[in-house]
Amino acid sequence: SIDPNGQFDLRISPWTPPPYETPDIWVNSIKNDITSPTPKIIYKNHDPSDESIPVGNGDAPWIGHANTIFARITNDGMQETPEPVSVTFYIISPPGVGDNGNWTPFSTVNIGKLNPGETKVIQADKEWRPAVDEHTCIDVRIAPMNGEVTFDNNRAQENFSEFETGSSSPYAPVEFDFNARNPYDAPV
Repeated sequence: SIDPNGQFDLRISPWTPPPYETPDIWVNSIKNDITSPTPKIIYKNHDPSDESIPVGNGDAPWIGHANTIFARITNDGMQETPEPVSVTFYIISPPGVGDNGNWTPFSTVNIGKLNPGETKVIQADKEWRPAVDEHTCIDVRIAPMNGEVTFDNNRAQENFSEFETGSSSPYAPVEFDFNARNPYDAPV
């Protein structure tokens, strides 16, 4: 049960209308990432000062490919959580119906205990492979814990209406040196 005098409070920021997004849920698609020489996550929608810091949806989910769903969970309190924190990611089914469909559990992650003031960025434990490029809602819920100040901030939703439908090859131009030999007497 909630405890207005509790010493810990689990939180994920709710969406703000419009554009009905939260800064605490986003997706990474490998379509924009750098794969070599050093792998690096690059978000299509990113902080102007750093392309590895997501803004809004982060990436447009890539249809038919592996996408990673992230969430940011915080303990706004003066005490460590008494138990490990459980977070469940839900995806609306079928896509294209806003949030009027069925919330289908997608992934549940145990993130351990959270210290006072600690924030953890977590990811769903399986990859999301959307089949169609239709509006899809993702919901993240923190399991309520006895002694929390409130449960009103344990849930957030992110809406995805932009999807990447492009092909997968190549991710980025590949440059390399080579030698060419002309077996003819004339230049060709």
